[in-house]
Amino acid sequence: MEPQIIKPGSPRNQESPPDSSQPIDAKTQLTIPWVSTEEETSSSAARPDSLELDRFGDFESEPMIYTGDFHFGNADAAPSLMLPSPETPLYDAFLDKVASTGDEDVMEYLAEFGVFDKLRFKKPYGSAEPPADKRDDPYQLGLRTEYLLAVTNKQRSNHIARLASRNDVRAQTPHALVFTSDDMKETMNQWRKQPETWSNTLQTVNDMGTTQEYHLCVKSRFNTMLFQLFGNKSLVEMFVRFPICSAEQPAPLLRRFAQACQSLRSSPEANRARENSGHNMPGEVGLSKQIYALKNAR
Repeated sequence: MEPQIIKPGSPRNQESPPDSSQPIDAKTQLTIPWVSTEEETSSSAARPDSLELDRFGDFESEPMIYTGDFHFGNADAAPSLMLPSPETPLYDAFLDKVASTGDEDVMEYLAEFGVFDKLRFKKPYGSAEPPADKRDDPYQLGLRTEYLLAVTNKQRSNHIARLASRNDVRAQTPHALVFTSDDMKETMNQWRKQPETWSNTLQTVNDMGTTQEYHLCVKSRFNTMLFQLFGNKSLVEMFVRFPICSAEQPAPLLRRFAQACQSLRSSPEANRARENSGHNMPGEVGLSKQIYALKNAR
């Protein structure tokens, strides 16, 4: 059974997880399983608690484990949402949808799993500038969400245009199209191959001496860019794979992702990572600190 997410002050989160057996129905709401096809359901990609979508060929999707302390409702853990404005039309429309089910804080909640520490102050390359009086504050989550929606929707549109050029019948229903593994591989690799659209260090990339150095540099910086969007590459991939913007109700899918985040955070792998990194529960001493103390005791 999937763990329930209970956020203080939010009784609605005590409800049972959405039924993953419900089919896609873009005209009503996007209550969909983690993967979309029978073939994928039988694969390892169907495990939502791994937070790992398929390996898309050259593009590698890796889960992120946060090894620090985490407390729901901690105002310092993530920036708070701002009110919608003319500068955030996609976020405004998105908020209207999720608010209808009482999930207007879903992105703020997801940010608590990824947008913390220095990333809170990091403006994704290409995103809107914050107001002048807030440039020293954490980057506003409304602007971050707007940019996440914009860039992922752009990549979906680009790939759907490629499908249309091949007379792929799926391009006729873009509002309901869930990308397959092959779609994701092509989409993410095509995005990666255009560093001029996502990198602020293009000159450094172009100055790489060999083809291999160039390839490795682009791949590394692309992965960094994906992480900096919202602190979690898998979340970005999900926004590319599923029609978040066009779905009438994306909240159930986002709740499933949040449940998977929490499941991953409490996993043995995450506990080991916390132990090895030195980020522990109060009163505990990390492995690195223990080693350091033993060396100094000699």
